[in-house]
Amino acid sequence: MSSQPEVMESTEIPSNPSNQNDWNRSSSRSGWGLSGRLLLAGLFLLAILAAGAYSLSSPAIRQALSIGKPPTSKYMTETVKRAPFRIAVTERGTLDSLKSATLASQVEGTTTIISLVPEGTLVEKGEVVCELDSSQLIQEEKEQQIAVTTAEADLKKAEENLEIQKRQNESDIAAARLAGELAQLDLEKYREGESIQLENEIKGEITVAEEELARSVESYEFSKRLAKKGYKSQNDVEADRIAVTKTQIKRDVALDKLKVLKNYTYRRTIRELEEMADESVRELDRVRRQAAAALAQFEADFKAKKLTYEVQKGKLERCQKQIAACTIRAPQPGEVVYNTDGGSRRSEGDVIEVGVSVRERQPIIKLPDLSQMKVDARIHESKISRVRPGLPVIIRVDAYPNNTLIGVVDHVSSVPVSGRFPNYDLKQYESIIRIESQDDPDIKLKPGLTASLEIIVEERSNVLQTPVQSVITVGRESIAYVMTPTGPERRSLLIGKSNDQFVEVLDGVQAGEQVVMNPRSHFAEEISRLQASQDRSQTDRVRGATLPIEVPAEPASGSGPSADGEGERPRPQRPAGVGPGEAGPGGEGSGRPEGGRGADSNGSPRQPRTRPAGGGARPQGQSE
Repeated sequence: MSSQPEVMESTEIPSNPSNQNDWNRSSSRSGWGLSGRLLLAGLFLLAILAAGAYSLSSPAIRQALSIGKPPTSKYMTETVKRAPFRIAVTERGTLDSLKSATLASQVEGTTTIISLVPEGTLVEKGEVVCELDSSQLIQEEKEQQIAVTTAEADLKKAEENLEIQKRQNESDIAAARLAGELAQLDLEKYREGESIQLENEIKGEITVAEEELARSVESYEFSKRLAKKGYKSQNDVEADRIAVTKTQIKRDVALDKLKVLKNYTYRRTIRELEEMADESVRELDRVRRQAAAALAQFEADFKAKKLTYEVQKGKLERCQKQIAACTIRAPQPGEVVYNTDGGSRRSEGDVIEVGVSVRERQPIIKLPDLSQMKVDARIHESKISRVRPGLPVIIRVDAYPNNTLIGVVDHVSSVPVSGRFPNYDLKQYESIIRIESQDDPDIKLKPGLTASLEIIVEERSNVLQTPVQSVITVGRESIAYVMTPTGPERRSLLIGKSNDQFVEVLDGVQAGEQVVMNPRSHFAEEISRLQASQDRSQTDRVRGATLPIEVPAEPASGSGPSADGEGERPRPQRPAGVGPGEAGPGGEGSGRPEGGRGADSNGSPRQPRTRPAGGGARPQGQSE
């Protein structure tokens, strides 16, 4: 029994490598060979490996080994780094041609497609791509040609009648003018010629009658003397007497004739001729007016016939244009694409095929110019403030994910449009992105392809940044949890701009430090306490901004309304800057002019009362 411990001591494997030589010497003294020493060394290594594996598998040992080291295994972390920083707006859009021609039906009303080029056909400028039914329009054209011919004949007739009336007016006016001139001339002729001539003739007759009367009287006297002497008979004397009477009558008639001429005939003739002259002037004016009226009537008729002709001719030309519009030609070279964009609420596409009825201005075919393409996009109103024309855009087409296109914002609408069904409340701004280059020029882009857009708003290099998932906002403070040798540490950050992935850090962390991702899932309780603390601080600041109000005590008679029916009297406020108990203008802590705080009905001083800063209700009649 005493020799067994010695054997065990000699075979014990030393834990210190420095004792290896002693162990070898003891082994050699014990008489072991080389093979025994190699076997013992292998067993020693196996024992060390087994002991290490067992130690690491034990939770107690792992917990002991983790003392003094940060427990990073349960946190997902990322490294704060300095790298290029890009602020971009991401959207999706649809490719379309920058110079796309839309061919629509220009036929009024509805018509039917009778011929259509197959979709995808490459056409040149001027080729017929679609034909619409024009049979009814051709019939209308024939009827309209008859109407135009009739209107043209009526127009020529009205034009000739107008010329005839113009000539007739000239003749009537000339005749009336001549009649007026002749009437004036007759007046002057009678006044200065005929009346004087008649007067002279009558005066001559009177002179001749007087001479004859004198001779007859002398002859009669001579005959009476001869008859007394018996040389003439009584008949001869009577004959001479009769001759005297005749000559007297003739003289009296001439005198009466001169009197009538002067008193009546001359005045009447002059008045008549003057009236005829005046009437000729009025007749000339009347003829002119009648001519103008007749001319105006014929001119109106001519204008009406001319307008009718122009209207009928315009209808014929419009009908001819409608017939021509039934043949739709390509305005530019391109690939035929049927327009099936929906016009209804549910965006149901229109069917374009032969036999389908199309309405006026309904798009039928699109001819995109594939050499110049664009992307039509709608930018949400929350992002539109960042987007402006001229910004570069990185475009990736879903059909060619390995091909990157470079574009630029060409146009941004200033008026929003409503979202598509059913999101009509969305406000979006239509934008056009012009494609300028692409990685693979052999790839042929086609309209209608979906693309993702990355509008680069700003791009800088060497910017300290951290993932957006590592930063949370509590009140007005941005915080992050940074890994330290002692564990996670909360830090306040001063942040700058951000994009969809990273946030610019101005102060609070350094490059190379590890930040915890999604800290709300790990430090929810601490964040809740911090949020509650900031809420209380905010509430205290709000309450501190509300000054207490000094209110006089209620009358001793009661707390309700006064007996005279009036309500509670207004409560004077304390002057700004004077707190409770501070000296006011009227004395220490009164806030009133000198002379006291007033007295109640019993004559005792009335004590001031203040309203809580929180503005809570105070029962009437109860002092604070």
